[in-house]
Amino acid sequence: MPGSAAKSPRACNVCRAPASNLCSRCGIRIYCSPACQRGDWNEHRHYCRRQPSNDELMATLKREVESHGLKFGDIVRQADDPKNAKSVEKYLFQKYGSAATGNTPSPWEDRSWPPHPKSWSLNKRINWAELKKLPIKSNCCFLFSFTTAGYMDEITGDLLFVLHGLESDTGKVRVMGCCLGKPTRFDLDNAIYEAMVRPKSDNGGSMIPERPSHMLFAHRWGKDITSDLIELLKKKLGIEAMLETEEASLVSARTNGTDPEGYNWNVGEFVNTPLIAEY
Repeated sequence: MPGSAAKSPRACNVCRAPASNLCSRCGIRIYCSPACQRGDWNEHRHYCRRQPSNDELMATLKREVESHGLKFGDIVRQADDPKNAKSVEKYLFQKYGSAATGNTPSPWEDRSWPPHPKSWSLNKRINWAELKKLPIKSNCCFLFSFTTAGYMDEITGDLLFVLHGLESDTGKVRVMGCCLGKPTRFDLDNAIYEAMVRPKSDNGGSMIPERPSHMLFAHRWGKDITSDLIELLKKKLGIEAMLETEEASLVSARTNGTDPEGYNWNVGEFVNTPLIAEY
């Protein structure tokens, strides 16, 4: 069949069964059968796009490097494989990455890099006794939501989703991370804990541990994930929590440039075609 095949079976991005057939256009999304691919196409078609050739990617990197006043030739020579665009791109990220990587600020810091799953390192479930000791921030609502811009992990083929928790009145982000595939209840529990106990401001400033008087969960989380959590937050911490209404989610989606499920189809050069890209 046309298209490339994985070196070893991986999990189908639809049913999680062993699979080794890659989409022939993007070469990333993986399926076990044509049926799973057809079922996934309604969403995948929005971000399925041909991967740039080595020369095309190298040309893009050269333009961006030089736009920051850097000499591309000097950058290329320092990469592990100077002729491989991926190697050059990796070096650029390691050398001129954002402050989150531990590097100092640089002209490259404002580059929009896809999030990496390893940046999502939360590992705690909710510790009610610990949270109950936190001071209450009156008349404050923490909003928890997630979005995706269609970036796929090149190893697993899964979509990368960004999960964030912020103060709705100030817009300050208290927690942010990314995960492979749609966030789960476990991810939401972790985000709630981190937002209250170990908040990390998006502008680098300090934020004190505290619990809000209210919480709002984006409608896309769904009742299955949030129903019992809403009850627990009220019972254990006295926090009034609720799930966003469907009507409000439609307004929010239009405002933030996503659909109600958190997909942002306008980021990147997405390919729109009525035909399924076969294996």
